[in-house]
Amino acid sequence: MLSCFEKTIVNGVKTSKFKTVSISAVIRIPLERKFVTYNALLPYVLKRGSKKYDTMRKINLKTDEFLGAVFDANVLKKGEEQILQFFIEVIDKKEFTEKAVEFLSEIITRPLVENNSFKKEFVYSEKENLKLEIIGRKNDKKEYAKLKCVEIMCEKEPFGIYGDGYIEDLEKINEKNLYNHYLDIIEKYPIEFYYVGNVEENDFNSYIEKYFNISSKKSVEFNENIVFSKGEINEIEENEGLSQGRLCIGIRTDVKPNSNDFYTLLAANEIFGGSANSKLFMKLREENGLCYYINSFVYRFKTIILIQLGIKKDDYENSICLIKDCIEDVQNGNFKKEEFESAISGLIKRYESIFDYPSGIMDFYLSQNMIGDNRSLDDVAEIFKNISMKSISDIMKKVYIDTIYFLC
Repeated sequence: MLSCFEKTIVNGVKTSKFKTVSISAVIRIPLERKFVTYNALLPYVLKRGSKKYDTMRKINLKTDEFLGAVFDANVLKKGEEQILQFFIEVIDKKEFTEKAVEFLSEIITRPLVENNSFKKEFVYSEKENLKLEIIGRKNDKKEYAKLKCVEIMCEKEPFGIYGDGYIEDLEKINEKNLYNHYLDIIEKYPIEFYYVGNVEENDFNSYIEKYFNISSKKSVEFNENIVFSKGEINEIEENEGLSQGRLCIGIRTDVKPNSNDFYTLLAANEIFGGSANSKLFMKLREENGLCYYINSFVYRFKTIILIQLGIKKDDYENSICLIKDCIEDVQNGNFKKEEFESAISGLIKRYESIFDYPSGIMDFYLSQNMIGDNRSLDDVAEIFKNISMKSISDIMKKVYIDTIYFLC
């Protein structure tokens, strides 16, 4: 249920299914190379302390008052936006819910400031932590190959920017300019709130109005930025002397993320490479033994498909040929009714499982709000049920391979 104050957005799901109340406060910011590292650092500095809770010990003591509340802050990359997210989960008690909102207000809007700057110790400590996280990207070769493929494929688009920032930016960030950036963020962008639990909508709205000094601000408009202009395939090989190569293939689609076609694309991908019974898995791994792992998935906010697989260098050409064959199979409708029905039922179950976790429910509605889609989980299930086998082959005829990145 969405409440649009003139000042902010509150999206809540009232349910007694859980013994807790989960609350998420998010700030949506367009991805920009100039400020991406500032934004990536900001939530980690804010969660270190506020005026009222100026040490981690005081923060921990406060959350202990909620009988062991879970509190965290992080940054997400969704499409061409960075999401600063502050999360708290408390036992289902009315007084705890109000106190949790008050606590989030303290952390987000009343940070610990010294001489018009963040506390130097907090900033430099979190810079080191972020530096280690950025360096660590390369440790997971599978994840690194995926990130590099996206960076190369979307080089001229905001989506190609790393959501957790860049080491070279960290040197110029200090307690003063990060605080000034924070003030700019708070001034420009609204805070959106999401909650799941046995909470009355009017009560929650009153807490927001009481503890957040909110003012009229225009929400970030979702930027589809769908690039669909077929040219030569961009093939990049990076040699690191690995015994097992990591291959990542980026596929462009001409599908809007808030359209019914998006759900058809999900179903098509499920048949193509999204499950253990998919074309990719059966043809490359089971029939030909070419890969250690293989799967494909859809980035919702860019509607591009990424294929990931682990192969030996000598199997590169054969793997690419078979992947192209699998694309053609789905395009030509060369899949059985049983494969189609399994894909649809699997997707419906996957979406239904979102209701098993408060974090999943809040993320679903955040995603829906970002793209201006007011359909519920039940609505999505109905869309899946109305997908046809022909629509799956038709949607796959609108895709093409854009980038091939091989870490070998």
